Amino acid sequence: MAAAMGEQLKRHLHAERPAKLSKPLRTSTPVDGSDSDATCASGSEDLFALKQKEKLMFLVNSTVQVRKRLFQRISNKRMTLFTQDLATLVFGRDTLAKSTLTGKGKKGDTKDQLDPVKVLAIIDTVRDKFPNAEVSEIRPCCAGSVTMR
Repeated sequence: MAAAMGEQLKRHLHAERPAKLSKPLRTSTPVDGSDSDATCASGSEDLFALKQKEKLMFLVNSTVQVRKRLFQRISNKRMTLFTQDLATLVFGRDTLAKSTLTGKGKKGDTKDQLDPVKVLAIIDTVRDKFPNAEVSEIRPCCAGSVTMR
């Protein structure tokens, strides 16, 4: 009787094992080669990448992702500080230092333009956190993230 129960248990355990995935799992890949911690959802990776994805979160109404732990550490007391910290998290200090919202420098020279999709994600996230904030107040905070600090 014990042998029969052992065989049943063995069959049950083998039946419960998940089969190999026929398709790769969706995950995130970096948007560009910058030093930012933001990504956009796309591509496919393995199970390790899925675990990495669990540590990411989407910004409000967008496909832009940031590290959840770093997002939670952003100062929420003032809209300007929150916006500056979020822009630094999304773009990285180097990108912010070399880019502008419009792609134009102060003296008419051209600079790299900040990704409009990411800028909109930042604006939506800030407006979600600070409902009374106007877009006209938020945009300058994105652009001045590095120079103001």
